[in-house]
Amino acid sequence: MKTRLKVGSGVESPSFEGARAFVCVVEAKSFTGAAKRLTLPKSAVSRRVSELEAELGVRLLHRTTRSLALTEVGVAYYERLRRVLEAFSDANDGSAC
Repeated sequence: MKTRLKVGSGVESPSFEGARAFVCVVEAKSFTGAAKRLTLPKSAVSRRVSELEAELGVRLLHRTTRSLALTEVGVAYYERLRRVLEAFSDANDGSAC
């Protein structure tokens, strides 16, 4: 079964920066590591991911004080985003995360 993410009517598309923060969190396996990669405060990365989840209307990550895990929807979304960010990065000769 294919998981579809819908953005509610009247809401802008999920932000590029939120998507980028989400990918970095997944790849770094932590908000702290993603913050270092993005040279942002950890709170900014957390806020971007939370805002992305709110915009999408789904939970992408299970968070506890000691662990971080992708939800089923988070896995599917990450795989799609990763390909998009790699293409974007290649086009701009930069790093996706």
